[in-house]
Amino acid sequence: LMNFASYPFASTSILAPLEAVQFVTNVLLGKALFGKVITSKMWIGTFGAIFGTVFTLLNAPSEKPSEEMPVNNLDFVELWKGMGWIAYLVFCAAALVILQIAYLRLKDLDQKC
Repeated sequence: LMNFASYPFASTSILAPLEAVQFVTNVLLGKALFGKVITSKMWIGTFGAIFGTVFTLLNAPSEKPSEEMPVNNLDFVELWKGMGWIAYLVFCAAALVILQIAYLRLKDLDQKC
């Protein structure tokens, strides 16, 4: 509830990624309180959540946009032409390919065992 209450005080692009912190704390508290084993897949997901949150926060706008600021399609076109957006798309595409290859290899290994 406190998370939703904080939305009027800061930009959504800053607050929304911070919700990922709950997944990190769930993994760590599961180990500390219940003695659960943290698998390599869980560590990878946890570090992915941390990386994604930090990446999003570092690239978030520093100010909350004004209600009077007009936003039109040309603003988005300029944003999409930027090197940051293109680098993000290339990173996502490369990560998708790498993760798919890793998934298929791990799936084959699991079937052999």
